[in-house]
Amino acid sequence: MHTMILARLSFALTFFSTATWAYHWPEPKFDAIEALLYEQSPEPHGVSLTAILNKCVPGPTGEHTAAEWVRFAYHDMATHNAEAGTGGLDASLYYELDRQENVGLGMRVTSFDFVDFPGKYVSRSDIIAIGTVVAVAECGGPTIPLRMGRVDALVAGPAGVPEPQQDLASHTASFRRQGFTQSEMIGLVACGHTFGGVRTPDFPDIVPATADGSQLVVTFDSTPKFDNAIVTEYLAGTTKNPLVVHPNRTVTSDLRIFSSDNNVTMKSISSPQAYSKRCGDLLARMLDSVPKGVQLSEVIKPLPVKLATKNPERKVTMFWENRSGGKCAHNACSAPVVSTNDTTTTLFQRAGMSPQKYRFNTPINVTTSVSKFWFEVDENDGKKPQIYNNGGTGYEIQQDRVLFVPELSTNAFNNNFTVVVAVGFRAVLVFSKIL
Repeated sequence: MHTMILARLSFALTFFSTATWAYHWPEPKFDAIEALLYEQSPEPHGVSLTAILNKCVPGPTGEHTAAEWVRFAYHDMATHNAEAGTGGLDASLYYELDRQENVGLGMRVTSFDFVDFPGKYVSRSDIIAIGTVVAVAECGGPTIPLRMGRVDALVAGPAGVPEPQQDLASHTASFRRQGFTQSEMIGLVACGHTFGGVRTPDFPDIVPATADGSQLVVTFDSTPKFDNAIVTEYLAGTTKNPLVVHPNRTVTSDLRIFSSDNNVTMKSISSPQAYSKRCGDLLARMLDSVPKGVQLSEVIKPLPVKLATKNPERKVTMFWENRSGGKCAHNACSAPVVSTNDTTTTLFQRAGMSPQKYRFNTPINVTTSVSKFWFEVDENDGKKPQIYNNGGTGYEIQQDRVLFVPELSTNAFNNNFTVVVAVGFRAVLVFSKIL
């Protein structure tokens, strides 16, 4: 009797590269980050970050997921003390959602949007940062340079997120504590308020319900995208931003902030190019505001490779060696591709890539097993096929008798784990590769 088992190995050639680090599979932390940031794959969560964003389209009650994600990140960072080196983007907001300064259904919804994505290799606070980068890009904003390695807080941090009713001096002092100048405060607020708005349930004093009790959303500008309309409509006097034009001047915090330098900063970022550049820089600094002692990585970038484009003539073959490192007779240790699919995302496109994922499905004899595998890629262009073998070592298999199956295993709940492993005479190996 033969037992067929299904194990899945994932691999991507568009791995991250930094000036001081060369990728060598497996790198679990970078693999996890790559899947979330660039592939935006729904596995193993069942849904991707981009799917939750719904193409930057506001929901039926006016909720704007991308805006809520950026607001969540800012509120998490806003209690940072740059001089003391405390607070910052550390996921302490999860313990602070009952504070008035963090009011809003969107804050709680966002906390659930992110709940399944952190894991052994990626922290909650890194997920908040990734969510911001993906949200801004998917809504047409700049590509924010991303660093990883944030450490999650285990308790709530101090209060101190700015609120609409506060005066200009309080706002300026708060942003200065966070590490931002007056001009940077103006820019960061203009970048954060490029989408989204004020909702009745969250701020009924600013956006009251209608006579029949209907709840409203009043947006900061006329577009749902990440663009400079927040600036141009303000300067033109056509804005309907409730934090600018509300008759109760106590709550017009955007007006006080935007006009605090006689509109010098707002005019300087009125063009689409200037606005995008300034927002990319300021939002990156916001995400990089972390407690003293936390060391962030270099900026994460996809590794440029020749195979980052599509080629319908390409032939990809997987090869492997048995447990003892021996070759197989009659080319028995090789397998062709069984299916392909595109993995193009906004961030891949901006990096000049349009990769495809190649899948393999083949039985492997468990008595000889497999020690390592590699790939041969023939572009059918008259040139010699290229070999991808993990820098010369091959992609080594550490589990050759008992195979852990993460897709069928579950995380702890009430201290209970479900761990699925495969044991048998034969195995079906499914391998994913992005070229």
